[in-house]
Amino acid sequence: YGCHMEYGSAKGTVKMTMHISVEALEDVMKYYEIDTKTEAVNFALREMGRKKKMQEVFAAGMGFTSEELKASIDTAYVDMLEAESGGWVVREDRPEEPERRDDDGRAD
Repeated sequence: YGCHMEYGSAKGTVKMTMHISVEALEDVMKYYEIDTKTEAVNFALREMGRKKKMQEVFAAGMGFTSEELKASIDTAYVDMLEAESGGWVVREDRPEEPERRDDDGRAD
């Protein structure tokens, strides 16, 4: 990381030039009411790290049965995590998806 230099009073920070999605940045700032681009990028990076750590903890099971884990988490939060993560949360009680049909009513 020789091109990055520490700066400012915040220890462990680096100044970088990055190409990032304007739409994604604006969404994070709007949805989480974040005022600065730097805060939004830092928030997004910390959130992705937190989610990965949660995945690892859930995968390890923490010594609990799947029923005990399910009972310990608000189902609305699990639904949100599942939607955001692309489905890594295993849900045995998930209803079956309805059969998809095209515009002419034929099953896909």
